[in-house]
Amino acid sequence: MMMQQHKKKHLKLASLYNWHRYLGVSVAIFVIFISLTGLVVNHGHDLSLDEQHIQNTFILDLYGIEQPDSIIGYRVGRNWVSHWGDRLFFNSIPFTQTDFHLQGITETSRFIAIATTEEIWLVTIDGEIIEKLTTPSEKLGDIEKIGTRNDNLYVRTTHGTYRADHDIISWRSAVNSNIAWSLPDTLPHSLTKAVLAQDHSITVERFLLDIHSGRILPTLGIILFDLAGIIMTFLAISGLSIWYTRRKKRFATQRID
Repeated sequence: MMMQQHKKKHLKLASLYNWHRYLGVSVAIFVIFISLTGLVVNHGHDLSLDEQHIQNTFILDLYGIEQPDSIIGYRVGRNWVSHWGDRLFFNSIPFTQTDFHLQGITETSRFIAIATTEEIWLVTIDGEIIEKLTTPSEKLGDIEKIGTRNDNLYVRTTHGTYRADHDIISWRSAVNSNIAWSLPDTLPHSLTKAVLAQDHSITVERFLLDIHSGRILPTLGIILFDLAGIIMTFLAISGLSIWYTRRKKRFATQRID
């Protein structure tokens, strides 16, 4: 009778040990992965991961972020201006937010002028803002184009063509002829990538953190992490149980001796 009970206990311990071993092996890769991503995220700022943006299309699709192959902007000399999201970009640098549509860029001997439907931004050749002008749309209409002629600033609006005075304070009706209007063009591929990278908020640090927490796959991620949590809890309990049983057996053997 004692032998049968002892044999049953031995079989239970062996079965528990096998489950502990197989589940431990299956979850080991997961634990290593979580540990490594946790270490990297913990030093994310030191590694500048919060400044590096994800541009991989597959990863961005996971976040529901769609990126176009190209962006339409306006060019004057070597400088480009574009509008993506709610921001205006001077080359690859965002310099302001606006709710109005970008309508062009032009240059005089004193400044670069960037126009939206109801605003004109005067900036330096380096993109530093000098002044923001708000045109009286009820008088001039919404801006459709901006351009220059003889170093004077012109706008074409829904109400007609107007020329600004020297200080860009007042506007007078003008003849629409021989004006170098700003025309839309496609940004270079490298500049498009730079603009898109700064517009979305998915950094390498955010991506690793979402992987580490399972949020990268909302439903499946939660299930996997719940399952991993259950398995690791079982491993902890089974490990303690195996240790306690073997320790108890060792003490029993020592007493017999």
